[in-house]
Amino acid sequence: MRKSFQVSAAISTLLVSALAGTLAVQAQQAPGVTPPTTTGGGTPKIEIAEPKHDFGKIWVGDKLEHTFSIRNAGDGELRILAVKPKCGCTTPAGYPNAIAPGAAADFLFRLNADRYKGDYSTTIDIETNDPANKTVKLTLSAHVQHYLEANPSFVLFDKLRPDASTQTTVVLTNKTDKELKLSTKALFPSSRVFTWEMKETTPGKVYELLVSAKPPYPGKRNHQTLEIDLGVQGLPPVRIACTAVVPERIDVEPRMLYIPPDSQPRTRSIIFANNGEKDVNLLEAVSADPNITVNVATLKPGRDYRVNLVSVSYTHLTLPTSSE
Repeated sequence: MRKSFQVSAAISTLLVSALAGTLAVQAQQAPGVTPPTTTGGGTPKIEIAEPKHDFGKIWVGDKLEHTFSIRNAGDGELRILAVKPKCGCTTPAGYPNAIAPGAAADFLFRLNADRYKGDYSTTIDIETNDPANKTVKLTLSAHVQHYLEANPSFVLFDKLRPDASTQTTVVLTNKTDKELKLSTKALFPSSRVFTWEMKETTPGKVYELLVSAKPPYPGKRNHQTLEIDLGVQGLPPVRIACTAVVPERIDVEPRMLYIPPDSQPRTRSIIFANNGEKDVNLLEAVSADPNITVNVATLKPGRDYRVNLVSVSYTHLTLPTSSE
């Protein structure tokens, strides 16, 4: 039987910080649109004839813009309270703060889909004072084509031992009718963890990029980005992000947690992982903050544990006292 080491983990006082989890964009005045100055009575009613727009097949780098028309079919002022894109790929480019009864206004959005491949769709929430339809959803979609398609689109070497070397292959396919002249370079010349080699397997159409990682590894997470120039004017380069993760002997993730105050208790977790050959038993985890309770869940005895931290509601916070 292998000897088990016993570890008692102490969780230090955690920072409590309120974080907003949703991107909210304040209303911007659209060119040529003057919001009404009177609120009056009545009930607003939002109408969107075409809440979905499909750009169809597009190439990476194409400029994507679309204007949605939103109409107020009610007899009261329609106020735009918030515009919330689902992701940072969508940018509002102009819209009014309010729409008068019977009027319509343009809502312009720009979409950057360069990070995606194939069918892609994203949404935008429009929050208004329409009592019957407080939130409406707009949808932008596209089929994104890459001039040089990479499979996989990134390289990840996960949980490497400090003395391990490894290699993987990225298949590059020419999706154009042009003759490409590929060349590669590293964006971070100082990194020596990664090496690579390009091979042409089908003339003018298919290539193999052999990416290797080898020690010494200067840190837990080692990064490099390879940029592939296509050799054709007007075609953007392709970037392949490479990451090699070399976990510590005893690995704790994350090292810091932000627990937002809320009216309900919140739970956050820390993963304790043993990457060595001998078992390590996590016996206890404690917090110096009286507002945080801690419990330990065993995922795999001697190897992996989850430390759960539960905050009390903000109405029951115990604040420290100071003496003068």
